[in-house]
Amino acid sequence: MFNHEKLAEVISAYKGYFPAHWNDEKYKWEAIQHFQKHWDIYADNFSEMFMKATERTRNLLANMNSYPRGMIKAFAESDAEETRGMFINLFDESKDLAERMEWFLASAEKLRVKYDDGNWHQHYQTQNAITTYLWLKYPDKYYIYKYSEVWAFAKAIDSDFLPKKGRGVSNVQGTLKLYDEVREIIQKDFELNQMLKDALEDKCYPDLNKITMTIDIGFFASRFYKKETEEMWFPKDYSPKLSVQNWLTLLEDCSIFTAESLQIMRCFMDFGGEATCKQLAEKYGRSMNFYNAGSSYLAKRIAEKTGCPLFQGENEKSRYWPILYIGHTAGKDQDGTYVWRLRDELRSALEKMDLSEVELHGPSGEENLIEFVYTDYDKLQSNARFKKWLNPVIVALRELGGSAGTQDVYDKIIELYEVSEEELSQKHRSGISVIINDIDWAKNYLGYEGFLDSNSPR
Repeated sequence: MFNHEKLAEVISAYKGYFPAHWNDEKYKWEAIQHFQKHWDIYADNFSEMFMKATERTRNLLANMNSYPRGMIKAFAESDAEETRGMFINLFDESKDLAERMEWFLASAEKLRVKYDDGNWHQHYQTQNAITTYLWLKYPDKYYIYKYSEVWAFAKAIDSDFLPKKGRGVSNVQGTLKLYDEVREIIQKDFELNQMLKDALEDKCYPDLNKITMTIDIGFFASRFYKKETEEMWFPKDYSPKLSVQNWLTLLEDCSIFTAESLQIMRCFMDFGGEATCKQLAEKYGRSMNFYNAGSSYLAKRIAEKTGCPLFQGENEKSRYWPILYIGHTAGKDQDGTYVWRLRDELRSALEKMDLSEVELHGPSGEENLIEFVYTDYDKLQSNARFKKWLNPVIVALRELGGSAGTQDVYDKIIELYEVSEEELSQKHRSGISVIINDIDWAKNYLGYEGFLDSNSPR
């Protein structure tokens, strides 16, 4: 079930969007027609046939983060019959859909492991790729499933179905049901149907059942339909005034977009452009603070480099992250507390970048935290002495199991870094040890920046 009035609003907005964007989106209808013409499951050269049949799919089967089409080509060149068998089974409508999809995934992993030349780290045959194959083969039945698009569309029309991370095939089945219900409404809209009929060319699939139009409306709702209430996305009236070209220049500057910064950007893009830090950490590894503090550091470097206006927030932290994102409090159905969305200009610049060499997945939690602090703390503008104790605090906590009393942290640092009695004897006029005071400053700074929970060290 969904809110029919909200769907009507989305469809109305789509009608206004359609004429100007048709030339950018008609490749979807062309891709089906081309596939239907060239697909031959029993072709002598399966790899060549597959590449020919899918050559009009553009970013549907290849983008900067995923290469399912290229991997099928590689599989077919290594073992044509096994690869052919994957598609014979996938396209066998007499079998259960879930079983077919799971078998396809298992077969892809089997081929990846068997023929891995050292570079096949992933097979890229996700639910998104598999449903794209099904849509190309059966364009009057199947929809393309993409988590971020389906989630945003379902949210926009208040659907009682929302895909959830990790649900796999059940998300696909829920999407098929939701999109079928939406399509029933679309098919009754004479104006919308006439718009498509007038736009379709001979090289386009006729889409009589409006399956692909339903997919396109879902895509529109996820990317261009911004019916969110004014109070949802924050901040409302602020812009860093950075153009797409400005962002491209910054992205090419490794002193601004460090390796860690690019990893954060790639994760956001792979997730669909918006996410909570918890969602990113759970899917791609690294700690939540890698994404949180890493974004803050990046934004500060951008501000210093460009002199862009800052958001005049109530606290220091909220002055910087809006350079990169807009945000809102996460809903009950989202993991995490706050959702960040890449600014449109930054996202457009990232779409022009080749991030394929940027590591998508990383270590989890504490394993990454030490490296991140080590690579970033020396970039602080302050010359305060406490900077030298940032890493030791993290190292000591890790040695102590991740959480410890303050005195235990002092003792562990003194032990690990061989702090002498003479050094400890140096005191401020107040009588407090200079080193202990600096360690406290380091601990407080790490807590302020989000590297430590407030109760560790306690």
